[in-house]
Amino acid sequence: MSQSCVREISAFLHEDEVVRRWWALPAGCVLPLSNGDAYQLLFAGRPGSSAGPDVRDAVFCLRSTGMRVVGDVEFHVRSRDWSSHHHQTDPRYNNVILHVVLLCDDPLPTLLQSRSLVPVCSLADLPLPPALPLIANTPAEQWPCHTVMQQLTAEERQMLFTRAGLLRFEQKTHAFVEHLHAIAPSAFTLDLFGF
Repeated sequence: MSQSCVREISAFLHEDEVVRRWWALPAGCVLPLSNGDAYQLLFAGRPGSSAGPDVRDAVFCLRSTGMRVVGDVEFHVRSRDWSSHHHQTDPRYNNVILHVVLLCDDPLPTLLQSRSLVPVCSLADLPLPPALPLIANTPAEQWPCHTVMQQLTAEERQMLFTRAGLLRFEQKTHAFVEHLHAIAPSAFTLDLFGF
């Protein structure tokens, strides 16, 4: 495929496509790695937070040794996005054990802040699951909650969305306060006793 063709295809792809493909992978599938080895997917992990890797606690079996590997996974459309997002300087990414991309466009290895190297897996090297189109511009999918939402009254839906929104706001607020404490802990201590 020509370089201009790759650029044209990548212009239409978004990280959501990587996410959709990741969660559609069946347990037991083999993921070819940029270092010539392969991971067998045992557990896809759990979604990460907005601050840090996309997936936490994924479990793989390293095919060459049979060793079980547990850690985080980061998604990007292109492998060069790792450095353009400055993950190589961020210690929150030091537990990443797999960099998952659609397009492997950077010959350099993925480097962590701890100076460890992380293998890259291009999902474009795997067969596309029949239920997933190449580009994510498709009609809305049926989520498991879709049928439940139809059974709720407008008032129940409003209450559910309000609670979900407040929960999300509280999570973001907590993360923001933790960040403030990390950068200036003495500026945010409470003087409860007037000392």
